Amino acid sequence: MKKILLFILFIPFLAFAQNKSGYTIIGNITGAPDGRVYLLNAFDGDTLNVGVIKSGAFRLEKKEKFLGTVTVLFVGNARTLSNLFIEPGVITVSGDFTKPVTIKATGTPSNDAWNKYQIDVAPIDAKIAKERTAIKAETDPVKRKALMEENGKSYDAFYAFRRSFAIKHNNTILAPMFLSAGTGNLDYKGLCDLLNLFDPKTPDNWYTNRLKDRADIMSRCDYGKVAPDFTLKDPYGKKITLSSLRGQVVHVDFWASWCAPCRAENKNVVELYNKYHSKGFTVMGVSIDEDKDKWVRAVEADNLPWKNQVSSLVGWECPVARMFGLAYGMTGVPYSILLDKEGKVCGYNLRGEELAAKLKEIFGE
Repeated sequence: MKKILLFILFIPFLAFAQNKSGYTIIGNITGAPDGRVYLLNAFDGDTLNVGVIKSGAFRLEKKEKFLGTVTVLFVGNARTLSNLFIEPGVITVSGDFTKPVTIKATGTPSNDAWNKYQIDVAPIDAKIAKERTAIKAETDPVKRKALMEENGKSYDAFYAFRRSFAIKHNNTILAPMFLSAGTGNLDYKGLCDLLNLFDPKTPDNWYTNRLKDRADIMSRCDYGKVAPDFTLKDPYGKKITLSSLRGQVVHVDFWASWCAPCRAENKNVVELYNKYHSKGFTVMGVSIDEDKDKWVRAVEADNLPWKNQVSSLVGWECPVARMFGLAYGMTGVPYSILLDKEGKVCGYNLRGEELAAKLKEIFGE
């Protein structure tokens, strides 16, 4: 009898444990056509689940372990609901197919937080939209400049609000989703500080794991550590190895021909190269281009004097870029690491006046 009682008591716990490892989406979208429903990863478009919808009703499940993320729900070919968070629990999707704004996902922490976020951020979004409209309509340069400055302040308020919202809801997938974007200026300590903002109870998810992965990479590129070595080919097929430049201060510069900020920064780096090269400063330009001709033309057009121009010609998939912490959607270019004469990291993502100040500190005037 005791064994039977223990088994009965164990059943609810077992069910709870199983539910914690999976998700169930129960949908009831009035007016939706019969057919198929698809759940696509919002970041890369991969299909994560497929089901059947009939009379507006559908059910999508995954009972085994999965990685939480942000998805897009399609009914047939119609993009029906963006920003549907898959996470442990039962998610309810409801609304009117003919009125997309009414379609919501509820029932789990991230989906409920997203609905609240949309309401809270609406006034800021409306203000930004109104300002953008006014900027387009304004022809007076002085007034247009003033409007753009005001709009810049509104964007600052928008990102500040997103950050505060993320920290307040740090047990949801929204937190790493909001805070992982634009982390290119963060060094290893900065990434660790960011990860510490998230509640440990946050569901296992793609965004947090991506930040952890990048933090692990940056731990090997931290200040005072010898940078990972690599070898890539220049435009003529000659192999150049980073460690062959030991004895010089090396600016490892990740850039691309299509990147306007990179091309603008090239002017500054050329000036500093000409000023300090004779004292032991050089540049290793790592292009993340895919088109060799465009890369070579950009080198020529910008009159880049350093011979260390290399590329894997595979774009963002460049293994060297990943080795140094670049990640699509999290960091951008220009992106750089400054190495001392021993190959140790002494500067991170320095450009403009910051790079000039650091080189002045190392070499003097």
